Amino acid sequence: MFAIINIYDLKIANVSNIKLMLMIFLGISLITSLILIFIKFKLKDNFNIPRIYLITCLLLGIVYIFLSPLFTGSDEHNHYYRIYEISEGVFITPTDSNKVGSVLPTSLKETFQIAGSNNTMIKYHHIKDMMSIKMTDEVMKYGNDFTDSYSNTALYSPLQYIPQVLGFSLGKVFNAPPYTLGMMGRLFNLLFYALIGFMALKIIPKGKMVVMLILLSPNMLQCATTLSADAFTNAIFLLLIALIFAIIKKKDKITFKEELSLFILAITISLCKIVYLPVVFLLFLISKDKYKNSLKEKNIFCLLTIIFSVFVSLLWMNTTNNIFEIAYVQSNLQKEFIFHNLIEYVIILVRTFVIEGFHYFECLLVGTTMYHTQLNIPTLFSLFYNIVVILAYIYDDEKLEINNLGKWFIALISLAIIGLISSAIYIQCTANFYSVGNNIVGGIQGRYFVPILFLIIFLTHPNKKKIFGNYNYLMSIIFSSAVIWLYMLTRFIA
Repeated sequence: MFAIINIYDLKIANVSNIKLMLMIFLGISLITSLILIFIKFKLKDNFNIPRIYLITCLLLGIVYIFLSPLFTGSDEHNHYYRIYEISEGVFITPTDSNKVGSVLPTSLKETFQIAGSNNTMIKYHHIKDMMSIKMTDEVMKYGNDFTDSYSNTALYSPLQYIPQVLGFSLGKVFNAPPYTLGMMGRLFNLLFYALIGFMALKIIPKGKMVVMLILLSPNMLQCATTLSADAFTNAIFLLLIALIFAIIKKKDKITFKEELSLFILAITISLCKIVYLPVVFLLFLISKDKYKNSLKEKNIFCLLTIIFSVFVSLLWMNTTNNIFEIAYVQSNLQKEFIFHNLIEYVIILVRTFVIEGFHYFECLLVGTTMYHTQLNIPTLFSLFYNIVVILAYIYDDEKLEINNLGKWFIALISLAIIGLISSAIYIQCTANFYSVGNNIVGGIQGRYFVPILFLIIFLTHPNKKKIFGNYNYLMSIIFSSAVIWLYMLTRFIA
């Protein structure tokens, strides 16, 4: 229905290639049907959620990668520049006077300039021209103007770009052109996302179907199939909490391997985004009985993990402080405003969620912010997917015993993360792109709160009654992606 409406909108707009779009629509319908048939007969009655996730993620993800031209993702050109400099061994973006940027090949900017240095202007017919640009030895200093300034992604830790850097490095071995490098980075981003999601689904003790629906939602697949660093962050966040609750549920003692994994994952997530640091405190939910030396060992491990996580996070912030001060000159004024007007700031936060709350909810898993707000997705369609996820929440039949105090603790951590996300956006984006002391927090996107959904899973009670079969949920996932593909086609072909 939504696909037909979209084609009709094109007809009203006097787009000439309606017949081509109808053929493409039929092709998409055929592809999605074949995917469903393949999964149905391949797995028969064995609906193994981790395996199905892995297969579906890779099949859908490949389509997402090639249906969206390079640079059409949100800030994808900025991610590209950051990834390239890391692949050259530059882990901290250099600063020069009031500029933030490395010395990089001019061919990178030339590739992006095909569409006038505007990622909302890129179409399919630009791909051939972009692919024709070869990597050259000629270099330039980036950061001179808005179109080649990547000060926002310069703040990201190199850790978040490991998959994309691997893709770039492999492409460089074959002397690939800039466009191909970017597509290789996308592919490795998808592979990492699929693998970590698979590992998390294998061990998470509750809400497997809900997690699969979230991971395979259009918004999350958009992140995983562009050069965005959010796919890495979301996947690591999920794997950390999956491991924590898996240890909580099991009867055996915690092993050294599990402790080491928790320690590494906690530090990794703190390096990715400091706003997610409170999730590390979930370690305290693990019973003292799981440790060989009971309470003493638990407290030592939890405190050391938290201290190291905070330390590396603050260390990275201090390392990139010069970049932040050059790129976001109004942020210190915003910090002062918050400090001197705490009550008013709390009111601003509440006002923001009252005014924009529905929009955040709409854009959690689908929404209109996909591909830099280029897809005009109907609200009803976004709500449809959210409702499917809510039903999976309500009718989750997996059981995990967490006492009321533990649930309140999870809820408190969730609220702390929401507050930190909002405050970070208010300091970094609102101050510089709106105004200091703005009456709402400007710049938030719904997908920023997706990790909170993984935590909410553990606040619900099991429900033995089911209203949907597993394949109905899978059909919802594939149907939703099929509709998004059509919107992508009509956006980038025009």
